[in-house]
Amino acid sequence: METALTTSQIAITGAADGIGLASARMLAKRGATLALGDISQAKLEAALASLGPGKHIATVVDVTNSKQVEEWIQEAATKLGKLDGAANIAGVCRHPAPITEESDENWDTTMGINAKGIFNCMRAQLKHMNDGGSIVNFASVGGLIGTPNFSVYNASKWAVVGLTKSVAREAGERSIRVNAICPGMTNTLLLIL
Repeated sequence: METALTTSQIAITGAADGIGLASARMLAKRGATLALGDISQAKLEAALASLGPGKHIATVVDVTNSKQVEEWIQEAATKLGKLDGAANIAGVCRHPAPITEESDENWDTTMGINAKGIFNCMRAQLKHMNDGGSIVNFASVGGLIGTPNFSVYNASKWAVVGLTKSVAREAGERSIRVNAICPGMTNTLLLIL
């Protein structure tokens, strides 16, 4: 038995492909109204078209840019009403390498998208979320165990887990659930290294 979500407004990052798009399609099928966010305009437009009828909106947003995130969530709240939920799925996993070969650029990019992106999103989402809402952050099994040659990616996902635990305690005062899920390797474009 599927739960109907006909009165739910949900924001999703990383919504143009992979797990984000699959999640958007499932939520739309159950009746949710969605605010899709992604960095790729062409893929985002295709994703929006694939959802079928509904009052869904799509916005190009760079999750590392706090101003863009705040504007996207403000737009979603204005057009859809207060948020009932959010799925923060945008992420990156660049080339595997031992730490001795890692670059500052890879650290900054990976931590920016995977950790700062979720920080930016939750900060904006909680300002516009109904009490009793729910935020789901996508971490990784890499955020629970160390994996050779993925130190930067794993560090970013450990940050997501820690951030989620802290914010869950804050948001609990408003009965907002904040959780992280930690999937294993999934066949998406993220795996194209």
